[in-house]
Amino acid sequence: MKLLSSIVVAMVLFILPMHSNANPALANVCKVIGTVKDRPYSTNLILIRSGEDERFPIQSVEITNGSFSFEIETQDVEWYELVFSDEFENGISKPISFLAEPGVLLMELYPIHFHRKNKLAGTPFNEELDRYNHVVDEKFPFWKLEDSIRAAEILVDSLSKRSGADSAYNDRLSLNRRKYLDSLEQAYEEMYSGYLTYMYEDVQNRRDLIGLLELSNLFNLIDGGHRTPVNIKFSILKAIFGKQYLVLSNNYLYKNMETSLNASREIVKGERFIDFEAVDFAGEKHFLSQFMNGKITIVHFWGSWCLPCRKKGIELITLYNDFREKGLSVIGVARERSLKDAILAANSDGYPWSNLVELNDKHRIWRKYKMQNSGGDIFVFDEVGNIITYSVSVENLRDLLTTYLN
Repeated sequence: MKLLSSIVVAMVLFILPMHSNANPALANVCKVIGTVKDRPYSTNLILIRSGEDERFPIQSVEITNGSFSFEIETQDVEWYELVFSDEFENGISKPISFLAEPGVLLMELYPIHFHRKNKLAGTPFNEELDRYNHVVDEKFPFWKLEDSIRAAEILVDSLSKRSGADSAYNDRLSLNRRKYLDSLEQAYEEMYSGYLTYMYEDVQNRRDLIGLLELSNLFNLIDGGHRTPVNIKFSILKAIFGKQYLVLSNNYLYKNMETSLNASREIVKGERFIDFEAVDFAGEKHFLSQFMNGKITIVHFWGSWCLPCRKKGIELITLYNDFREKGLSVIGVARERSLKDAILAANSDGYPWSNLVELNDKHRIWRKYKMQNSGGDIFVFDEVGNIITYSVSVENLRDLLTTYLN
């Protein structure tokens, strides 16, 4: 089932050709009107830009009596995603990708197992997108294999309950189930290989929003360490991005990809810190470079909502008290939706150092430091601002500081 989960994540791809701009009389507003079918348990949707973290949505969209609506102001055609809140909370979601373009976009959304029935209509880009989605579903019908797996599991569970204490029968049943599921896994592997090959070849022949999203998904697969049965060369993708897709350099998705690619090159031991701007608890703006004061400096990236990050911050307090007279400096950077959340958490945990706050990923700090899908981390810089180490435990950090500062 791990492969099935990977496919659900990987298949967050929708493609369409380019069109001219929609009617300017609509004042650069994309109005979305949607209906939700056969899922009365869903009460909210999360709206994010494609490739962003669902934990930091642009807004939460309420579903009332099976309907929802919202508006997006857009100067350019940009990729967005909707995620059902209940799917996000359950750990497996199927984002609904769409393009914000001037006009009225009509959506019809179904449960995750029937996502192929989702419909987009009303604006040129999204109508092309809708047609393409159905073509892709037919070309790579993962949903059929998903249905087969669910049907097999229901049948086996039913037979197991009726079999009672007949261990021999249960053993035979288990063996047959394993063989059948193995055959489905093999079918997934072959279909997944075909899908990745399709994307890999397509990005090399495009230079539009279609290819940009394909390229983003391929980068995410490689960077996330997902198993890829097809030999996808990162160097080729990077070269394609830098040449063919430069015409989209003002696009939000392009800028995020560019930031992530820079981080993969710059966040390396021995390289200099990446400067950024954030606000303090009083709302005043500062740069990280203002806190790089010729000392060994620990930057604690955390969030009020990230309990492991806060636990590590509390552990850092003793370390800080033991080494600050020897030349250690610490600065905290919290990733938050509001200043209030960071202030309350920092006061509760008792951090004795200054803290900055990245509000709603405004400056892409987490992406700049290769942390876009994590709560936080610890980075250690030397006296001139070069990276000594990162992703280190507090226990190992004590040994490192003893060596450096003694």
